[in-house]
Amino acid sequence: MPGKLVALFVLVSLVMLGLVANRVEAQGTCGLQYKVVSRGASYPGATVTLVNKFTNAGSLAMQVTSITVTVDFGTFSAPSSKLPLSVAVGTTQELDFDAQVPSSTSVGSHPVSASAAFQCNESGSWVTPSFSPLVLTATFEVGQNPGTSTLIGVVILGAIAALAVAVVVLVVKLRRRKQVAPQPPPAYTPPPQWGPPPPPPTNP
Repeated sequence: MPGKLVALFVLVSLVMLGLVANRVEAQGTCGLQYKVVSRGASYPGATVTLVNKFTNAGSLAMQVTSITVTVDFGTFSAPSSKLPLSVAVGTTQELDFDAQVPSSTSVGSHPVSASAAFQCNESGSWVTPSFSPLVLTATFEVGQNPGTSTLIGVVILGAIAALAVAVVVLVVKLRRRKQVAPQPPPAYTPPPQWGPPPPPPTNP
């Protein structure tokens, strides 16, 4: 076993709009930086892309031999056709693969762990260091289905529109009632006088 394979683990959590974003570093002669993020809207029934980025921070050539991402609703692995992934000194390589979010998945935070196994080229031979695989943990955010949110918005707008129509109709009716002038009361007629007729006038 080569004596130059030294590991120093650093776990850094990054907050990036609710997406999975963590980084693990193993520094030394054989050094690898691993970062994984999810791309795309994550909601029940959606398919997201797991973006795995590797940076060779050491002085030896490296290759990634396996990648596994485990969430509480499933385990997803990089296809064998894309492995091993060669990472030359000082370069960054990316390997993407899809993950299906089951339609029964609850909305909210879900624990996730990502594991990446790798090898270093020591004197022309591929050697697996003692600190492989690199493992990181984070949370995977599952949001509400955008279609459901849109439907709720349409229903709310429909209710507001109906309320506005009702208010307009009520205002129009009140205005029409105010515009109709009231009829004037009938003219006053004095009651007839009852009693003996007045005496006739007398001649002087």
